Amino acid sequence: MLRKYFSYIDLADAIEDLNSVCEGSGLFLGNIHHQFTDSLSTMLCILADSATEDLPEDAWKGMPSEVLTTRVSALIENSLELISVAAEVPMPGPKVSMENTVNRLITLTIAATWGNFELHQKTALHVYQYDKLGWAIHKKRFAEAFVITELIAQTRGELDSIFAVHHAQAKQFEQLSAAAKARAHKRHAPTNKIKISLLAEWDESSKEYKSRADFCRIIARRDGIKERTLQEWIQAHQKKNL
Repeated sequence: MLRKYFSYIDLADAIEDLNSVCEGSGLFLGNIHHQFTDSLSTMLCILADSATEDLPEDAWKGMPSEVLTTRVSALIENSLELISVAAEVPMPGPKVSMENTVNRLITLTIAATWGNFELHQKTALHVYQYDKLGWAIHKKRFAEAFVITELIAQTRGELDSIFAVHHAQAKQFEQLSAAAKARAHKRHAPTNKIKISLLAEWDESSKEYKSRADFCRIIARRDGIKERTLQEWIQAHQKKNL
């Protein structure tokens, strides 16, 4: 699982700690340096959501870590290979030198920037960038680590822009939804007032009529309301009061 691509991050251990870190009860995310925990926990939560989008919301939080690891690994691998194809550069394997790995990572990052990729695909690349940063620091290759840090900043800026757009769209939808509800309430207010009045009349004087149908027929003619609508109102009203 990702061993042919990842050089530093132990994804299985990170996934095992993910839920506790996201809930605030955990401090460590596998073998990931604590300085990167906040950023990578957010990215892995996004990938966990995407990897389980066929299941109910937040289903991954109760999923066995090995099952979730398999799903997230497959998602990351597929995303990286898709970006690799677009970049026309092979994914660097474990035997590729640090210098060549960084050069390919630059090309992959450029391809992800200009290509039409989904949020989870860019996020997968972001996690991969952090893996290479951890590897470079571990090997004390600080020149390469500096280059990777710049790539991380570039991708993070793109992801922040995507998050901002999604947030703005969600807020706009919320505002439009609230406005639509207000218009609907205003539109139906007169009808609701009539409904309340007629149901109160039914409660008070229903015994004066032969049947519910008789009441509905007479009142419908008197008030210009549909007889069927009045029947439905009374039927629902009676069920509610049972």
